[in-house]
Amino acid sequence: MSLMSSDQDNHQDNPNHQDNQAAERLESLKAGIAGQLIAAAVFVPIALLNHYLPFQTLQFGDRNWQETGLPKEALISLAIVVFSGFLFGVTYRYVVRQDENPQLQSGAVGAFGLVRGLAQVEANLDKKMPLWVWGIWVAESMVLFGAIALSLNWIFDRGWIQRMK
Repeated sequence: MSLMSSDQDNHQDNPNHQDNQAAERLESLKAGIAGQLIAAAVFVPIALLNHYLPFQTLQFGDRNWQETGLPKEALISLAIVVFSGFLFGVTYRYVVRQDENPQLQSGAVGAFGLVRGLAQVEANLDKKMPLWVWGIWVAESMVLFGAIALSLNWIFDRGWIQRMK
């Protein structure tokens, strides 16, 4: 017994459906690539700002907030952000579709932003940091994914990438 309906079976044999499916996948790939480029463009200034702000040398407990230099940690963070931007770009295209529902758009940003920001908080729970530092991490993630969403909407509106049908 097949899990696919007979309607889906008919679509599998239809060359137009396969072409359409390939076109949709290409548009999703383009959204993912745009998402990762935008994520990198937003993250680099944030990382530099975090590295060079004067409060980086403040002591929290027995440790500096940033104990090591920028390169290694920043490159790892950049790789994670670029990958997250790709996933967000693809997911955002599927979530918003041809719909201009602001709840869907902001919900996608909030979901990705909170997951990334709270993961950073959780990874640093053992460090004695003030609450506002954790708030900055969550806010940075919300700004990151908000910028990607705004940029993707701008790109969608110009027809450079098609919204999901």
